[in-house]
Amino acid sequence: MSQYILAHSIRLYACIYIVVSVYVNNRNYLKSSDNRKYSNMPNVCCCFCNRWKNRLSTRLINTDSYAWIREKLNLPDNLDEDFFLCCACELSIRRGHEMGMESTQSSNSNDDQSNIVFDEYYTATNYQIRCCICHILLTSQAIELTINARIDLLIDHDIYVPANVRVCNKHVICGRLSPDVFVNRSHLEPLVLNVISGKNLINDLISQLRLVSKIYAKLLCIDLSHGISLLVV
Repeated sequence: MSQYILAHSIRLYACIYIVVSVYVNNRNYLKSSDNRKYSNMPNVCCCFCNRWKNRLSTRLINTDSYAWIREKLNLPDNLDEDFFLCCACELSIRRGHEMGMESTQSSNSNDDQSNIVFDEYYTATNYQIRCCICHILLTSQAIELTINARIDLLIDHDIYVPANVRVCNKHVICGRLSPDVFVNRSHLEPLVLNVISGKNLINDLISQLRLVSKIYAKLLCIDLSHGISLLVV
């Protein structure tokens, strides 16, 4: 009788153990399923597109390595709250940043290429306060170089200076550069022209060519009139 009761008790405890094990396993499975379910739900907001995303698909940008992104997005520097950026927005921002850098580098290279250096010609330094010919400090008696004198300086001495440059009055005679002028070349540097200065130089040369053309036309008229008078005589 006692052996029967013992065997029956063992079977009863085994059944209870099986039931409890199944219940606990089912409960743990339900909890893990709920966790997976809630972990896939959007729980953070992207600070760029303002869309709610899953935390696993975003990146916390409060670190120093993301300072340039925070600056680009005009986010506060105090970082009292966490800022998240979704992967798509981060990729878009980085691509835009790289394209901007390439555009800046291309612009700088174009600016460098737009400057032309003429090693065989020169320009003066500090011509705002010093004479571009003798390089002494300008006084109240300094005069502005005429276009004719500037062209003389370019043709005779290979020096180009822009308009409104002043020189000592002894270097100019009747609006032209003095033929016996001595140029102090210690302050000269190679001539560098950009688009604007190149355009100004071309305008100066064209103006001088027009002046020479007018003078030549007058001389030609004088020669023709003189030849006609000789024929009449």
